[in-house]
Amino acid sequence: MIIPRYFLLVCLTLPASGLAAAAPVMNPGNDDDVVAMTPFDVTDSALEDFGLQVRRGVRDPARSTLLWPVRVPQIIAVLPNTAAARAGLRPGELIIRADGKSASSTLLSPNTFRKLQDRKLNAVAAASKPVTWTLEIQAIDGKTTRTVPLTVPTPAPHWGEAPWTAPVGRIPVTVPEEGPLADRAKLVLNNGIWVLFNNTVIAKEFGWPIAAARPLRGFQWTIVDTEDRRHRIFVTQQQGPTEILLEIWSRETGQIDFLTSPAGAMEKVYTRPYGRSSGTAPNREESRARFEKEMAFWLNEATDRSDRWPLELKGGTIIGSTIPLPNTSGAPRSAAKGTPPGPRAPQFLQLPKATETQRALFEEAFAKIGADEENWAYTETSRGLDDNHQTVVRVDPSKPEGQRVTLLKYDGKPPTPAQLKTWRDQGRDSSATLGDLPPLTSVIDFTDLRVSADETAAMAFELPIVAGNANFPSDKFQALFRVNKTRRALEDITVKLREAIKVVGVVKITDAGLEAHFRTFDPAYPPQPVSLKAGGAARLLLIKISRSFEATRTDYVRVTPSDAAPVPATSEPAPAK
Repeated sequence: MIIPRYFLLVCLTLPASGLAAAAPVMNPGNDDDVVAMTPFDVTDSALEDFGLQVRRGVRDPARSTLLWPVRVPQIIAVLPNTAAARAGLRPGELIIRADGKSASSTLLSPNTFRKLQDRKLNAVAAASKPVTWTLEIQAIDGKTTRTVPLTVPTPAPHWGEAPWTAPVGRIPVTVPEEGPLADRAKLVLNNGIWVLFNNTVIAKEFGWPIAAARPLRGFQWTIVDTEDRRHRIFVTQQQGPTEILLEIWSRETGQIDFLTSPAGAMEKVYTRPYGRSSGTAPNREESRARFEKEMAFWLNEATDRSDRWPLELKGGTIIGSTIPLPNTSGAPRSAAKGTPPGPRAPQFLQLPKATETQRALFEEAFAKIGADEENWAYTETSRGLDDNHQTVVRVDPSKPEGQRVTLLKYDGKPPTPAQLKTWRDQGRDSSATLGDLPPLTSVIDFTDLRVSADETAAMAFELPIVAGNANFPSDKFQALFRVNKTRRALEDITVKLREAIKVVGVVKITDAGLEAHFRTFDPAYPPQPVSLKAGGAARLLLIKISRSFEATRTDYVRVTPSDAAPVPATSEPAPAK
């Protein structure tokens, strides 16, 4: 059962962009199109992923036609000392195939690469043996392709280990220009994350190239301070001279970007107030004062005298990046550092805060989501977001890899050979897991847990949505989690719109939400998901647009995974009449 990532946010952008996934503009620290989940604050160097970040919606000119767009993943970041870096992957390159399967997404298969990606990350999470991922990469010029094998874990040193090790294989750079930022620029170029600068608005404002044939690349580092202000430094020498972007983001300041150089002169500035989708004309005097503060931050507060990282906050570290934080403890993770808390609905503020005992109950229940799924076989019936086709598959972990998922029916009939081939090419022959509910851990603020209802057998908890931007009023949503007190396990999750909202002028969102239900088949084991519904509807003048997704799992049978020790066989009890 696959919960569409950023589903709630996608629902709110239906009229503007169909079903193109759109991460919140004002939440740059939580991009969910991420292949690398190893964070800055990783505590175990054995926990390692492939080390690249991608965006999926890039048009592939070689395979697209006017009426049939084909989109592929584009690499936008490569972390040092990871499998991606060792393999020579570069920001701006396209991923054409993954493990021999097409990574292309079309109108009929919008989530192809995400499914391939999830399958591989699940294998990494199992950590039973080294995991290899073979990618076919298209160069930036679009003329050549190459096959690249990535293996996790990579040889030492590892990303996130202590002490910090300079990126292996990176050629040391020189910064010929003099000035107060010269040393900082050199340090970032030698140690930072290699990224594609893909903000076309700022690139145009600063006179940087935005053409796909020669995208601007550079290296960056990000620090989130104790006031939840995000500071980013991006350095590039692609155009010859050393150019530096200093960025500050917070709810107070909004987003402010400065173009400067090692000399430390404020050359250009771009400002966008918090909650606005476009930039505004900057006040030169205020911008100058803000620029001086940012200069002081990078020169005085961001210290390079650390064994842990090349740059971190002096006197204690809160470090963030474009890579989200993982859920290594099993308890729900909080919103990423730098993500501001969203406004609270009056109904929510009236609820009592959870006690420590109640929070422990919730965290224990939440940690069971996706657990033990590898020991259950089941039949899943689903209908996707972008089509009305119904598929029925049987998932059986007791079978060897590659045979665990069988397509039983397609629109109520046995699949034809062509349908079966398309289904496999889309990577849908791999089982998916609810895991840590990606869209919820991305948009729910777990730091503010409230009690909605205290019943005899269950307790309902409500949590707020984190801030997005002006188009995503977080206080208009309600997120409820019902926990069974005896089993200390989730019974259902409901996220819904409290009331219709207007976005982008004449667009009105009338419905958006998600429902997930769980069932405990054996008290000795965590509950398993039995149904999921998600959808949204919007009205543009007199036109109504809606999308929905639903899936059910039945015929649960406890099995022995093909690579695990035997477990007791327990069948799903017959439904109560």
